[in-house]
Amino acid sequence: MNVLVVVAPGQGSQTPGFLAPWLDVPGVKDRLEWLSAVAGIDLVAHGTTSDADTIRDTAIAQPLRLRECLAALRATKGGAILLTEAEIATATLDLARIGIYVEPTCAQAAAACARLLEAGTIAAEQTTVLVMTGTGLKATPRIAEMLGIAL
Repeated sequence: MNVLVVVAPGQGSQTPGFLAPWLDVPGVKDRLEWLSAVAGIDLVAHGTTSDADTIRDTAIAQPLRLRECLAALRATKGGAILLTEAEIATATLDLARIGIYVEPTCAQAAAACARLLEAGTIAAEQTTVLVMTGTGLKATPRIAEMLGIAL
């Protein structure tokens, strides 16, 4: 039996300035600058000087985890899907409607699964595991924003 596991890498370790100490390690800054060029985003700036709201945005946050993600993909011969903020918001709210309250970064797994199903990459009868461990409680302000609710 083939089992597919869909995982969205979390950003719990990403806080403003979290990359700053690493820039003193020989080679790290050069590697991050190279990854910045590949990703089309200034990882050094976002990992050292950007504020929490900026690095919360998935378009910024996910490339910051690029190095770990690429290593995992290579080791497992896995794949990746680029999702839009709209797809992530839809998945977050769809999950909430059925009683699964997760943060948007976590809902990426459900959004990716929906895309894979739609593309025929996976079949509805195939066993698929979605790892969603980030509670919506820590993202309530963001989810309220998605719903257009002022807190």
